[in-house]
Amino acid sequence: MSYDRKIDELISPQGGCSGLVIAGLDGVIWHEGGTLKGRITTEELQEMVKAFSDPREFRSNGASIGRELFMYSGSQSARLTGAPQLHFRKDNVGALAIKLDRSVLLATYDGTDIPAALKAHSVPQPKEDLDDLCDY
Repeated sequence: MSYDRKIDELISPQGGCSGLVIAGLDGVIWHEGGTLKGRITTEELQEMVKAFSDPREFRSNGASIGRELFMYSGSQSARLTGAPQLHFRKDNVGALAIKLDRSVLLATYDGTDIPAALKAHSVPQPKEDLDDLCDY
């Protein structure tokens, strides 16, 4: 399956993501699509990467995602893989950032439930799939 097809599957009704950005840990955007295409900035991504180590700024002030202010709702590590995650909400839109080996994946989704395609990263093989997708 091609890289573009994998991305298209995530940003589809079946994939459940409304927007998706894959960037290097330096904030340089590798791929963007859906509602985040052309809206996310390198600076926003750099702040996101910093927050994986210290989310205090997001706790106090929220996070800018696509030039919109989202409330920081917590962070955690995936149970089995240890991949750090940051969670955000704005009205009925959620956002999830996942730090991978060489990249960060940021996805937005409508509703209150994280899409199954993103939940899948909490088991070893799909997490490797996300790493492969982001490092493609």
